[in-house]
Amino acid sequence: MLRYIDTDALRARREAIDQEIARHRDAISALEQKRSELEIGERIIAEFGIDRPANGHADEATDFRPNPPDDQKRPKKPADLPTVPDMIFAALRDARARGAPGMHPRELVAFIRKTYWPEAPSEAVTPIAWRMWNRDGALEKDDNDSLYRLPTEKQGESDHRETPSFTFTRGDTR
Repeated sequence: MLRYIDTDALRARREAIDQEIARHRDAISALEQKRSELEIGERIIAEFGIDRPANGHADEATDFRPNPPDDQKRPKKPADLPTVPDMIFAALRDARARGAPGMHPRELVAFIRKTYWPEAPSEAVTPIAWRMWNRDGALEKDDNDSLYRLPTEKQGESDHRETPSFTFTRGDTR
């Protein structure tokens, strides 16, 4: 006697696992970006010989403690602002208009802070840019470089994206 196997339930579970894996990859990407920034800071400090004050204690400006949990500190994006993907597209269109080949994650964050959202945490921007490149194909990036850029225009096609032609399945784009 054969039993009925619900393949839809298996497929749904597999999709849920794929989404979980994507969230973990996003978190890893954000942590790798932060680690890279810290390595740069370390090299700058070493190059300029900046050290602790004579009393041996770090002051507030150099006291690098772990960030508090997201729910305690992370500012929420104001509802009246465009979505983060729209802000990323605007930043890259601006870079293209200035003749720049693209923007690094820190430049995307700086543009968004200057133009839209002064308190924007990098964790609210860089993982979304990574997803737009890796998962959605809405951006281009070299595998060995963190420079994001708008997709290369095909002949007879122009970049007329005012809003992205895709949607995210999670509610973290605002």
